[in-house]
Amino acid sequence: MSLLKRFTLSVSSRIDRLVGDIENHDAVVEVGIRDSRRLLAQAQARYQRLSRDGEALQQRLDDLHAAQHRWRERALSCAPTTTGASEDKALQCLKRARQAARQAAALQQHMQQHQAVQRRLAAEIDSLRERVAQLEQRRTLMRCRETTARTAVQRQQLDQHSQLDLDDTFERWEMRLTEAEMAADSTCGAGSGVGLGVAPEIDPLEEEFLAAEERNALQAELQTLRDAQPQQATGAYPGVAQ
Repeated sequence: MSLLKRFTLSVSSRIDRLVGDIENHDAVVEVGIRDSRRLLAQAQARYQRLSRDGEALQQRLDDLHAAQHRWRERALSCAPTTTGASEDKALQCLKRARQAARQAAALQQHMQQHQAVQRRLAAEIDSLRERVAQLEQRRTLMRCRETTARTAVQRQQLDQHSQLDLDDTFERWEMRLTEAEMAADSTCGAGSGVGLGVAPEIDPLEEEFLAAEERNALQAELQTLRDAQPQQATGAYPGVAQ
């Protein structure tokens, strides 16, 4: 291989890679599918026109066959006369019948060619329809693969480059929350008087009940002492058996 040829192939391959990197594959495929759909629509419209023309040709052929049969019947209906006039009419009728037969034969040949074209066009329409379906399926598959690949790449990049940043963010967040909690605890302690030598406030109702309970306890203890006074005079003590 010559040096010039190797250089040409090298440049061509680099250009192909560059074009492959910068082109929008989805857009290119979309254009191709749109063109295929347009060709399919044109072929279908042409097929419908051929179908209408085929129906008109068939109707014309049926009319020629009917005319051929009608002219033959007319030729048979012409009764012979001495002057030969009816014979001439019969011959003219047969002439018209032959003319209709020739036209029908030519039209039949034309219809065969027309039907062959219509069959080829129908096969082309089927091929185009299948091609469009294949292109759409491949486009859907490629889009799914591209989405999956892009998601995997982005997740890998996130794991590689953002993990440290996220860890730092969580750490700063936790430090800020800890400082806020410590400040809240200090505020609560200052408000309640704990550690500052300030007596906590007591509910008046609770203070009243505490005083009554204390008075009752003292009265019970006093009554116990009074009950034990006669026993002490006789040398007995509460709880000591004589």
